[in-house]
Amino acid sequence: MKKLLPFLFLLSSLHLSAQVITNGLSSYYPFNGNANDMGGGGNHGNAGTCALTTDRFGIGSRAYQLDAIQSDQISINKVLSFGDFTFAYWMLPEVFGNNQNPYIIPQPIDWRNTTNQNPILQLVLYIQNGDKKIQYRLRDNLTPSGSNSVTATLPTTESPWYHVVCTFNATNKIMKLYLNGILIQTQIYTYTSPFTLDKLVIGNNYNPSSVPNYSQKYTGKIDDIYIFNREITDKEVLDLYNEQSTPTAVETVTDFRKYLSIYPNPLSGEKVLQLNFTPKNGGKYQGKVWNMNGQEVAAFTVPPGLSSVVLKQDLLAGNYIFALYNEQGKMMGTQQLAIQ
Repeated sequence: MKKLLPFLFLLSSLHLSAQVITNGLSSYYPFNGNANDMGGGGNHGNAGTCALTTDRFGIGSRAYQLDAIQSDQISINKVLSFGDFTFAYWMLPEVFGNNQNPYIIPQPIDWRNTTNQNPILQLVLYIQNGDKKIQYRLRDNLTPSGSNSVTATLPTTESPWYHVVCTFNATNKIMKLYLNGILIQTQIYTYTSPFTLDKLVIGNNYNPSSVPNYSQKYTGKIDDIYIFNREITDKEVLDLYNEQSTPTAVETVTDFRKYLSIYPNPLSGEKVLQLNFTPKNGGKYQGKVWNMNGQEVAAFTVPPGLSSVVLKQDLLAGNYIFALYNEQGKMMGTQQLAIQ
């Protein structure tokens, strides 16, 4: 029988960078205090007058708030040439446009060419027949107007945040639009010429032929932008949607004795996780388990009034990091456990 050796793993900061999907990653903008590219591409953004704000987990300075003023936008000099790609991000939109007037539709994402106004990759927001819509548009180098587009209706959810993923397969010429981890629609890309983009603007429309260059303003929050040089899979889309916040601080809990215990049930052989502290207000707690590569391998819930839970997953021998979250999703403590 495997022996479980618990020991304390105290952290003031826990960085699980392996949560990020690295295969084909071109740029990654977590907006953790700045607009730097953390994907290794070095295409850092200029956040203008955008203000840092709380992300979808309620953590401060981990997302950007874009308001109605023109300088509230993030400008990135980044090239996207014809080929497979994925663009993913989180948004909390505050304003939608009218589909009858395409010149006042907010554009959270606008990627163009600084010398050729024809090619575009856009994501726009509007209301049609009372429904809030998001549309993914793509156009080639030679066509001056119009675009191939894929549209999704934004659902009514408890959270005002939405996760948007658009992909392109250059071989099959297929565009896909995902919303909150679900594939909504596909579209055949009908153009015959390629597209070449070199100016990415977050939160506004960029048009190299107009003065000023910005006209259709997005208002709301933006966070966690991923750009891949490949079409990611349905599972990877879902993984991005379910991605948890990288913990940044450990909150002390009342009577938290700084460790968790795991022991095998002698009758069933199941592993039982014991919480060695007194929960605040008898609340319900969520937990997650990562291996040392930063991959989530287990999750559990401790119902109100209980201090132990059976782990359903069979963890192999090795080292693991356990993290505990309160009902608000705030991380409360971590510990490393060695399973032998």
